[in-house]
Amino acid sequence: NEYKSYLRNVVCEGWKMGGKLKLQDEYCYSLDKSPYQLPKSNNHDIDWSQLKKALFQGIDGSGEDTLFAFQSSLGELAGIQVSNDMDNFDSSYDNYSPNTGNKRWWHLKCSMKIHLDSVRQICFHPDKPYVFSASEDTTLRMWDADKMNNSKKGSGDVEPNYTFRGHTAPVLCCSCTTADGLILFSGSADTTVRYWRIFSPADVYIFDPYNEDTVEEGVLEAHEEAVWGIVCHPTTVQTVSCDANGVVCIWDIISDEPLVGTINSADGSAATCIDYIRTDPDKIAVGYNSSLVKIYNTLDQTLVTTLECEDSAGMDQVNCLVSHPSEGVLIAGYNDKEIRIFDVTSGELLHHMTTHIEPITSVAIDPAGLYFATVGHDSSLRIWCMETKSCTQEMSAHQRRYDEAILCVKFHPSQPFIATCGADSSIKLYQ
Repeated sequence: NEYKSYLRNVVCEGWKMGGKLKLQDEYCYSLDKSPYQLPKSNNHDIDWSQLKKALFQGIDGSGEDTLFAFQSSLGELAGIQVSNDMDNFDSSYDNYSPNTGNKRWWHLKCSMKIHLDSVRQICFHPDKPYVFSASEDTTLRMWDADKMNNSKKGSGDVEPNYTFRGHTAPVLCCSCTTADGLILFSGSADTTVRYWRIFSPADVYIFDPYNEDTVEEGVLEAHEEAVWGIVCHPTTVQTVSCDANGVVCIWDIISDEPLVGTINSADGSAATCIDYIRTDPDKIAVGYNSSLVKIYNTLDQTLVTTLECEDSAGMDQVNCLVSHPSEGVLIAGYNDKEIRIFDVTSGELLHHMTTHIEPITSVAIDPAGLYFATVGHDSSLRIWCMETKSCTQEMSAHQRRYDEAILCVKFHPSQPFIATCGADSSIKLYQ
């Protein structure tokens, strides 16, 4: 079954690529594992119509209904077409502007494989090309994208600038801010929120001895369960975190009492993700495993509105959410393989669609607000047009491990980078 699934995924990728996926291997194999040379046209593109027949109906012509059954099982996703036409994209990095969202083609810049366990989340420095990663190996690491220019493309031998140690259980989330110097926040299964004030990032190096004048650590304790989400305020040092008990904590580390307030889930649901409403930073959106998304006011910790659908009774948990940088909309990714776009003011469901063939794990919006990216346990990274809701590019990014694949995707706030991390313990940077 695993072998059949692999072959079918290969063909499915070929359909979505518009039949323009270049030949990678000289041979594939039929379902009985007999070697079969890939049919090719004169320009060395794979003849997908012949390959589909070979893989789904067998070399001997058996299994005529297999292809139809597989297409039907994809449902709405079977109709998605990916316009991976490089002629429509500007391949010059110099012509790309994150503030205007010009069309561009994303390429793998580097892959980092230093972590010893799954990498749960990543975040970017707001201005500089620094990447921070949070892993189940209980550490966080800081990477400098500029150092990767001299490394071989796709290599995993890039060393991090610094390793942050302090958590005693898997680190599940991270976020950073420059509102009061560079501060990195992290949440862990050990129920703590920790922060590191990094005074000189350019001078921090992995082989340097520990220097308390370079990195200052603080611990925030209020949660009683694993901290699954943390995010920094867009303009201040305020930070919010959520845990598996459904408790949301509001922090201000420059105050005499860091814990500003708490919000409890009325129905006892576990909180899975959190984000500030970018058009109204006094409000936050929290996703729950009950399929609900709730908007709260951080000033008085009151519920503003609940975002739910008519079919919410049959929906699965919310795995991720992200607020649009300039419009009052919110994109939420669900375990039922769909994303749903809400109006945060009225609570109205504006759009929903299936984007992956496995549960969605992370959603990110580019700084210009014109494109968004989704990842899931099907190992694919997909870029979507915000206006047309069409997929403009798709890449296979990470290997599956223990039924998980890609766990997080982020756009850099001011530079042309996308980063992903996954259960295969690697981080991939795209430019």
